[in-house]
Amino acid sequence: MSYGIFPSGETEGGQSGLTVIETYTSPAIRQDDERIRRVREFIVYGELGTLDQALAAVNIQYGDPHPDDPAAVAVDVDASILPETGRFAARVAYTYSAERELLAEFSIDADLEFVDTWRVPVVNDDGSGFPLLFPADGIPPLERTDIGGCPVDIGGQPISRPLRIGRYQTAQNYTREDFNFATLFDAVGCRNDAEFLGFPRGSLLYGRPRSTNLAFNTIRVTHEFVVDPLQLHMRQQARANEEGIELTNDHPCTGVGFGTYASFVYWVQPYPRLIDFEVLGITP
Repeated sequence: MSYGIFPSGETEGGQSGLTVIETYTSPAIRQDDERIRRVREFIVYGELGTLDQALAAVNIQYGDPHPDDPAAVAVDVDASILPETGRFAARVAYTYSAERELLAEFSIDADLEFVDTWRVPVVNDDGSGFPLLFPADGIPPLERTDIGGCPVDIGGQPISRPLRIGRYQTAQNYTREDFNFATLFDAVGCRNDAEFLGFPRGSLLYGRPRSTNLAFNTIRVTHEFVVDPLQLHMRQQARANEEGIELTNDHPCTGVGFGTYASFVYWVQPYPRLIDFEVLGITP
């Protein structure tokens, strides 16, 4: 605890100076919402004065750091005139707040997403068979190529099969100076152009940011990602012409006479843009 007596000098209007006494400085108190709060209390007195002059005499601004704890900044003030003192006297109490210092908190869970499927991989123990062919980084070539695999569609109509995906969330605090919503907004729908948070290139899709104002100068952002390490967020599509999906009754995997299938299946990438996720400002 520290105390001090600080003459304020001349106040506005040429009145005599007010005297400021710091009477109390609270210890750091951690709240349930993870904020740390501290209070500094002052008595301001003089022959004449107003609350505005008392606040000016204390001379603390919103956002000023606590002298004993620079991480805590002034976020609120309570001021009142003390009655029956025979002269002007006021109590001024400033509340300081600091967030818990955070690394990026995170959570991850897995889910099944059902997707339209025309082809599946069929691979023997010796490596032979009909694997699916995946383009590098999940970026299909401009000239469409067949994805391989074995047909499972029925007359060109896909079946619905589950695809394992992950949902990853990470949250941390930003100062207002570091928070740039335009950057976060621009990243929505983009994939990582390099390994990020341990996820391979192209597998991490930035879903959305969710922000909450915690305290003066502190914004908490939850970043939401979708993880698809298998297909890198690509989806299958059958080639079609004016008459509909192009069909065949002959495929190397099935032979002839076992039905009709889409003759040509290719990958599409709804999220082709790759960016450097370092711009998100996430602390690993």
